[in-house]
Amino acid sequence: MNRVIREDIEGMLTRGDLDKLAGKSILISGANSFLMSYFIYLLLENNRENGGNTTVLALCRSRENAQTRFGDYFKDPHLRLLIQDVREPVRYDGAIDVCIHAASPAGIQSRQKSRVDTFQINQLGCQNLLELAREKRSQRFLLLSSVDVYGSFGDRKRRKETDILEKLYV
Repeated sequence: MNRVIREDIEGMLTRGDLDKLAGKSILISGANSFLMSYFIYLLLENNRENGGNTTVLALCRSRENAQTRFGDYFKDPHLRLLIQDVREPVRYDGAIDVCIHAASPAGIQSRQKSRVDTFQINQLGCQNLLELAREKRSQRFLLLSSVDVYGSFGDRKRRKETDILEKLYV
């Protein structure tokens, strides 16, 4: 693991903020992304250092990328890889206490070049994971998204959520 990431995680582990996730099973789509992989490292290191006993279900499209990203943790019994496209219904036999949908194409160019894929990953992925969370009676569902969900705006002005809401409800 990168030295800077390791130092960040060591600092976060001393705070004790992860106690509420102890013993939970957390499904994370977009697990190969920088932000979510960082969070997964934090959860797995919390298991090692503080006995967190959190199971991480890392939903990834690419096994090769997952092996590169999580190679240090591949034998960790708390890490389970689910390799599939989030646009397809997600199946898992065990419990899922928390579901985090963070899958999305990375980078503004790829999102703009593949708008249909971006929309489907956001919309169908969310629908599939909400259905799974309902089936599993998950306690929490968290959606991470981007400004792309609001569509494009011709004037290219930086948007705030309140700007979008005003446009939708005026």
